[in-house]
Amino acid sequence: MAEVRLVEAGERIDTGRGNTIWLTADGRLVADVRGETWGHFAQPRTVLGPNVPGTTIDAVSFAEPAGTLYVGVYRGPGRLARATVQVGGVTLNAKVVTLAGGPGWAAFYVDGPPRAGEKARVPAVITLTGYAADGTVLAHTPPVELRR
Repeated sequence: MAEVRLVEAGERIDTGRGNTIWLTADGRLVADVRGETWGHFAQPRTVLGPNVPGTTIDAVSFAEPAGTLYVGVYRGPGRLARATVQVGGVTLNAKVVTLAGGPGWAAFYVDGPPRAGEKARVPAVITLTGYAADGTVLAHTPPVELRR
């Protein structure tokens, strides 16, 4: 099992293909995504804020011809040790990052294969699962259509 990476608030995390994410002290997951399909944001933007309710897991995706970046957060009791993104019948193991000091939330990211469809604009139907270090499921979503 991969280790959870502890990061400082604002520390840039390279997710591949020129994309970066970072966590903020006030509970936001921020992305600076460069993609051939969606272009580069005029400025980095918060993709998931502290408004994710209770014990839950949520994610967004950024599709481009070379692949799809999935980034998400878990908020709730227990420490997230592992997260998976299931899309198109394939389970992707995400990398988990969190701020030091047990802030009560963690972020995860994984770079997956390109999505099918014209310019990768076909919505992805995914399932997210977050696990504790002992394998206990902390949060799980039914299959949902993921927004980009």
